[in-house]
Amino acid sequence: MSDVPTYTCGQCHYNFNHGAHVCQGCRGTIVYGATQREVSEAQKLWGFSFGLIALIGFHTIPMYLNSSFNWSLPTGTDILP
Repeated sequence: MSDVPTYTCGQCHYNFNHGAHVCQGCRGTIVYGATQREVSEAQKLWGFSFGLIALIGFHTIPMYLNSSFNWSLPTGTDILP
């Protein structure tokens, strides 16, 4: 029994051992892990998500604190000129 992990090609379903660079079934290039494009897309998605959550937080958290504790914190719309 071999300790080398085996994988299956997503295109042709050919089984290959870890370390292979070309699929023997479809002759496609084997990439381990995420490609640069996938990493870039994930970074864009996380950046957009964080920005959206931050914008919502800057508006709703002060509104909640103002209504719950009778404070007068500026909300996101009060800060803008």
